[in-house]
Amino acid sequence: EKNLSEIIKKADSMLYLAKQRGRDQIVCYKEDIKNIAITNKKGVDDVKDALNRDRIICHFQPIVEPKIKNILKYEALVRIIDFKGGKEKILYPEQFLSIAIRSGLYIDLAKEMLYQSLIFFKDRDEKISVNFLPNEPVPPVIRIDFSSVNLLYFVIFIY
Repeated sequence: EKNLSEIIKKADSMLYLAKQRGRDQIVCYKEDIKNIAITNKKGVDDVKDALNRDRIICHFQPIVEPKIKNILKYEALVRIIDFKGGKEKILYPEQFLSIAIRSGLYIDLAKEMLYQSLIFFKDRDEKISVNFLPNEPVPPVIRIDFSSVNLLYFVIFIY
């Protein structure tokens, strides 16, 4: 019975992985795939937790014109604050962005980035660039109350 129980658990985790990857998927069980499946589920839970607990943060990187060393604008960069093991750790996009995209959490992540960026720059004269992935339906889906933000102009480039 223990073997049957283990087989069912493994089949269930592979089914979850196949569903994450989309329709018409075939997933074969190997020990390394099992670890990937667990990591992906944990990664999805981590991104959800970061969104729910306001642990999505923006870093604003200056984009400098090299000849005169003048700041042209700032680029908003997404990060997640992680508190595993009681220590604060900053997670970079390569650690969570693909998980957010595959799990459908990308729109929430993009909305949070846009909101934080506009609030941070609402009383400033600098320009800001917030990048979204191509072919993602971010502008039509995002709904933000802009009443607290003084905007001279707001442009979204879809490419």
